[in-house]
Amino acid sequence: MTVCSSFLYPFLCNTFLLVFVQPNDIRAAEYGGALAIGVCTGIFSQKELRDVSQSETPAIILDNLLNTKSFLGILGLPARDF
Repeated sequence: MTVCSSFLYPFLCNTFLLVFVQPNDIRAAEYGGALAIGVCTGIFSQKELRDVSQSETPAIILDNLLNTKSFLGILGLPARDF
């Protein structure tokens, strides 16, 4: 899932984040300059996803995305219902 926050939050038009489940996805997000967010929904553990992060702003690794308000809070965005 690729999210441009300008769609959801126009006041943050230069913020991009990528949410993925595989180590190579985290590498790709960081290579492209996006905030990488790994979600442990597949076969990879938090450690495996965290260990591939090489960015100055390390990837955020979550167990799941069930708590939407908490997820938005991690990003520093106001909580909202979807």
